[in-house]
Amino acid sequence: MDNTQFIQALDQYTDLLIEKKGLAGLPSDKKEELRDQIQETLISEFNKEVLRRLPEDKLEEFEKTVEDESKSTKDAGEIVESAGLDTGAILEEVVASFEEYFLKSPEKEEA
Repeated sequence: MDNTQFIQALDQYTDLLIEKKGLAGLPSDKKEELRDQIQETLISEFNKEVLRRLPEDKLEEFEKTVEDESKSTKDAGEIVESAGLDTGAILEEVVASFEEYFLKSPEKEEA
């Protein structure tokens, strides 16, 4: 899945979550704000979980790559791949956990 496909899938999933939560009728600016918050949270939680599961040697290599301005996101991704992590499975776990939390949490009243 390339980056464009990932973003489209994330947008669709976020919209589905908002609908499942019964918030599809929010004003468009509030819905967009909620959508951004959900996506930021999912991406952040995914990244944290990947880093948590990286072996120590790969984590050190990853940190050096991120700190090196001449390296790209692709270089960092290659380190994760070389560690043998199943990022698809990690993503599924993060999404399932977040969805359970989000759908069970009480709605906040917007002022």
